[in-house]
Amino acid sequence: MRRGGPVRRAVRAFAAVAARRRLAVALVGLLAAGGAAARCALAGPPLASIHDEFSYLLGADTFARGRLTNPPPAAWPALESIHILVRPTYSSKYPPGQALFLAAGQRLGHPVVGVWASHALACAALCWLLQGWVSARWALAGAVTATARLTFGGEPFLSAGGTWAYGYMGGSVAMLGGCLVYGAYPRLTTRPRAWHGLALGAGLALLAVTRPFEGLVTSLPAAAGLFAHLVRRRPPRRVVVRCAAAAAVPLAATAGFVLAHSRAVTGDPLLLPYQEHARQYEPAPVFHFQPPRPEPEYRHASIRGLHAEWAYGVYETQRSAAGRAVLAGEKLGLLWEFFLGPVLTVPLLAVPWAWGRRGVRLAAAVVGLLLVTFAAVSVWSANHYAAPAAGVTYLLVTRGLERLARWGGWRRWAVAAVLGYSWVGLPAWHLSHTWPPGPGWPRDRTVIADDLAAGGGRHLVVVRYGPGHSPHTEWVYNAADPAGAAVVWAHDLGPEWNARLREAYPGRRYWRLYADEEPPRLEEW
Repeated sequence: MRRGGPVRRAVRAFAAVAARRRLAVALVGLLAAGGAAARCALAGPPLASIHDEFSYLLGADTFARGRLTNPPPAAWPALESIHILVRPTYSSKYPPGQALFLAAGQRLGHPVVGVWASHALACAALCWLLQGWVSARWALAGAVTATARLTFGGEPFLSAGGTWAYGYMGGSVAMLGGCLVYGAYPRLTTRPRAWHGLALGAGLALLAVTRPFEGLVTSLPAAAGLFAHLVRRRPPRRVVVRCAAAAAVPLAATAGFVLAHSRAVTGDPLLLPYQEHARQYEPAPVFHFQPPRPEPEYRHASIRGLHAEWAYGVYETQRSAAGRAVLAGEKLGLLWEFFLGPVLTVPLLAVPWAWGRRGVRLAAAVVGLLLVTFAAVSVWSANHYAAPAAGVTYLLVTRGLERLARWGGWRRWAVAAVLGYSWVGLPAWHLSHTWPPGPGWPRDRTVIADDLAAGGGRHLVVVRYGPGHSPHTEWVYNAADPAGAAVVWAHDLGPEWNARLREAYPGRRYWRLYADEEPPRLEEW
């Protein structure tokens, strides 16, 4: 057999698949969904462990019941928790985009199905984005590389090597929005069609209902570029009108939904749930330049510990130039670990030699603007905050891989090593080291809830925390309809409120949980 024959045949087969662009997009989506499902098959559905996840799941349960929000639960002071509102209505504080996907999954059997769907769509959209900027072969290669990393996780020796495909925090929905925006961009500037405008509008709408601020920052270079194109090229007015009208459809529908949702939750269509939550609970603002708000009156030490101590401390640290510089380095380091790591940094180093290629300058402007925003303006940063720029980040990686391959010689072996590691090494390692979650408070909470529900009847669990309780381990979260749930979780506010809880939730077995004992102790009372 001729040397290199099997490799050449594999390359030709890959190119044939890549040339069928719709098939390539669908294949990437299937790889993402299949990888996420495989992870769940080995480890079971993810357990919520972060405040944000519980909040998103409350939003999902609300939408799955056909509601925009819920009435305040009975004895609501004992049911308060982190990142949720209990008044004027009972709701998640977050924009509704992630919760809508989780709600669709819940209606299909489990919220994690919504995670798979959003992740598959985001990775498929990434392939479509890349097809607008690079050759079909490199679009598929870059999309598979990014999909493997985002589905299975990054390098095992790094602390931020997580995944959006296993958990409820989100990231994929905002990534989908960003990919639609920057996938529509090259098509609108070359051979525009109405459906390209529709894709642009849908992408902007998804950003608005997931990461509104970061989505706005990410979209500014696209807006500037499209405006410059209109001024320079002066495309036919009828084409511009058709594309603009198509983009306006999802934007108008989304604006109407957001206004209706805000009005249902807060009573004011112009007051977002996020803003109302900040007014009630959060003394620390989200931007460095904003002054702090007065500390509110808290009913729970755990809630105060998160907002008035931990979060306020992070904000206060960044009010000085030195503190801001230190935390900026930490933020950027964690983003690098999640999206790139050492291996995908190799092609990124070749990007300066691809500076003149299509899309490189625009992608660099998007990523640079968002990173500067995180470092210089925002108090908070996390990998899913940067999700709107994930697509253009991997466009830069793909251009770097293409540049290395064009140089030939040993650099082609470097490209082969990067692709082999990403396509085979990372998935194999993560799948071989995937197992059900071990001991820990999320597991304990799930086991207690499942055991009580399996025993029949309905239950009320009053949670008592010990001295030095961490505000990052919050047990008190409930379904959208606590009165109808098998298990209600409540804070221990003392004998008077415990008596009120008995009156508000009659006909149940009553339990007290000592959450900070090892293991947590549950006793009937």
